[in-house]
Amino acid sequence: MSKILTAQVAREINSVIVMHPRFKNAYDGILQIIHLASLAALPFGATVIAPSGCGKTALMTSIARAITNDDSLSDNIRSVSVAAEANATVGHLVKKLMRELGYPATVRASAVYEQSSLIASALRERGVKVLFIDEFQHVCRGKRNLSAAGITDWIKQLADDGGVVVILLGTRELKPLIEINDQLSSRAPAHFELKEFDRNAEWAGLLKGLSENVKSYDLSTIHSTFQKSLHIATRGALRPLKQLLMASAGVAIEAEKSALDKASLMIGYERVFGPDSLAANPFQYD
Repeated sequence: MSKILTAQVAREINSVIVMHPRFKNAYDGILQIIHLASLAALPFGATVIAPSGCGKTALMTSIARAITNDDSLSDNIRSVSVAAEANATVGHLVKKLMRELGYPATVRASAVYEQSSLIASALRERGVKVLFIDEFQHVCRGKRNLSAAGITDWIKQLADDGGVVVILLGTRELKPLIEINDQLSSRAPAHFELKEFDRNAEWAGLLKGLSENVKSYDLSTIHSTFQKSLHIATRGALRPLKQLLMASAGVAIEAEKSALDKASLMIGYERVFGPDSLAANPFQYD
């Protein structure tokens, strides 16, 4: 029984999306951009800067769900998401998009632009309105000005030919590319940032939202008792917070406790960060 409950609680924690102010600003702003793009054949796009673990994936998921259910847009609406990789090239992105669209993912250098045309046609025919490219900071890492320019030129052409809104997401390393690349900033002029939480009312609201949306187990103490220690443990980042809560809830359920407590959080911290973590376990001293 405890294993079933642990799995249920983990799923609930993982699926909770709390519309905190920064997240909601990005969510609402990007949906408005998608709506504007549906009204006229003009290029629209945005960049989202966020450190690892601060909600980029949740943002993409939320927007994809919202546009699928938006009656004001075409019936066949959908989004496509790919991620850039280290030493990203146009060929890498073409390969990933071909796979996402159900085509053979074999890419030859001589056929990249022919395949790009196929991708653009498929995006239009299938009613795709949004293309998310995550981890876009890889495009500008190191001395890659020439290749970065080539990739951004390709994205510009794909956005025009495919009729899609392009949303570029990445860590803070993406900022310099936005600042120096005029074509990129003109095609994706909107800019949003997700950040680690400070320990303030927004952090308290996040913890309250998480605890209220998990129905299978009592997590109320994360808001009432452990706000400070959880912030120290996770440095205000959402992904490690969810990892810690999943592990700690599992410990508490195994011990047949009715609610999450300090001892369970202490053990959960060790399970997530290891017993030899560089930072002291804050639940030993709370």
